[in-house]
Amino acid sequence: MPPPEFRSNLGASLDRHPRVARPAESDAFLRGKDAHGRAAKVHTGPLAVSVVTPGRPPEQGVWEPQSVRAVAAAKALSWREEMPVECAYVEYSRHGVVRKLDVTTRRKAAYRRALRAAQSLDGPPPRLHDDAKCGACDYREECGVETRTLRSLL
Repeated sequence: MPPPEFRSNLGASLDRHPRVARPAESDAFLRGKDAHGRAAKVHTGPLAVSVVTPGRPPEQGVWEPQSVRAVAAAKALSWREEMPVECAYVEYSRHGVVRKLDVTTRRKAAYRRALRAAQSLDGPPPRLHDDAKCGACDYREECGVETRTLRSLL
């Protein structure tokens, strides 16, 4: 992105969301009931959290993975402060774009779906069978690399 366009985007974003430039806390570790991790910024009055991502922003709103991360950070901040957090910010740092999102019921439901999916994982997925993985390799006869899973070794 050319510097003039970046400065223009950043100036417009900071005009719409001035509190993003002056957070109460930076690089905060948040531990919630179900999720924990680092939030780029924590804002007070009212409570809000910022999640910074290097990706390209969509035309409007935020991408679903960033929305889920922002809701997780908002829920963790809410747990820490024992107060509801109604909004979060997603900052697309490489493009100088800041998007505000409300922590709605629909976004909370997407967060709960992602949480259930993560909790249902029982370790890493199983490896492919040796035949499918090594069949096309020219060095399969002399390689000697074990492709068994840790589970099979125990």
